[in-house]
Amino acid sequence: MTAERSLDWYIDRAKWVHGYKSDAALGRALGINRASMSQWRQGKALPSDQHIEKLANLGAEHPAIALVDLHLWRTKDSDVYKSYETLKRLAQKSMRTPPPPTRAAPIMR
Repeated sequence: MTAERSLDWYIDRAKWVHGYKSDAALGRALGINRASMSQWRQGKALPSDQHIEKLANLGAEHPAIALVDLHLWRTKDSDVYKSYETLKRLAQKSMRTPPPPTRAAPIMR
């Protein structure tokens, strides 16, 4: 199984990247009310596709991966879950870029 990030991880990441001090501040940036944010935190509701994309963008994460995570959280079927895991691995693999070339340190004389 691939490691999936939790909704709390995406929320905390977006708060950290933008310096939001509270869930309410992040909620305002997402255009949702406190009750919705509270339901997300308590695991009583999941964001819409549009909100998880916004949340990923605010957290400087790729929205495609966040969308796959959202569908991993939603599914109850183990075969569907495995399919989403495969999709996530393929997406992550295709998004990898080679590291930038290293430059040798200048020679000090």
